[in-house]
Amino acid sequence: MSLSPLRRHGWLLASVALAASPLARAIEITAEGITAPVFDAAGHKTHELKARRGTGSPTQKHLEGVEVRYFALDDATRVVQRVLTDEATWDQTKGTLTGNGAVTVENPLSTLSGRGFDFALATSVLNVQREFKLIMPEFVLTSDRAIAELAVERSGDRMKIRDLKRCEATDNLRIVVLPAGKKSFEFAEATSTHAIYDGSTRIVTFPNPLRGRAKDSKVDVETEFEKTEVKLGPPPPRAAPAVSGR
Repeated sequence: MSLSPLRRHGWLLASVALAASPLARAIEITAEGITAPVFDAAGHKTHELKARRGTGSPTQKHLEGVEVRYFALDDATRVVQRVLTDEATWDQTKGTLTGNGAVTVENPLSTLSGRGFDFALATSVLNVQREFKLIMPEFVLTSDRAIAELAVERSGDRMKIRDLKRCEATDNLRIVVLPAGKKSFEFAEATSTHAIYDGSTRIVTFPNPLRGRAKDSKVDVETEFEKTEVKLGPPPPRAAPAVSGR
């Protein structure tokens, strides 16, 4: 992405485009707000960056009130996933948003949060640097850090943007199983070092052994579980089919 600032009638304008990508589209930025849409090769608007305010140099902008909205493929007005943060720095050369504060991803099936992040707008890859948390209908997972790939709905894909595409959490990992996940997991809660969630298959993989409490245990005694894969059941229905705006 590149920012090319201009001034017209006292307002700050800029041109933002996705460099080295077929998603490039020109947009306009004013002092009152920023909107940067992203399109796929077929011309569908998949997501857009919005910010309440932006200040800074031509190559870097400090943004406030940042929201990245993802849209349904069949309805470019229906928001189905959001990335939210109060403040971030936009790097036009790298095409990334970075920040030291809190970041949240919301969709109808899960909520992801953490502190300290970098997010690539073109690829939708989010790197959370600390205090990571993933809330699913079946479990709550926390860890020191994680990398998440947000699902972008494209023509021909069977995947619907209700879920994360992939998430890999590492270090000081803890998982607590919720009532909806009792049939899938053999433990009630456990700790480990590494977990990978695949949204396309709904499989959670634990590459390393876990220690925790068995789900049917009557006493609070730790048990070691071998590295394993957990296949989650069909996603439970949600009352709201889409994510509301700010």
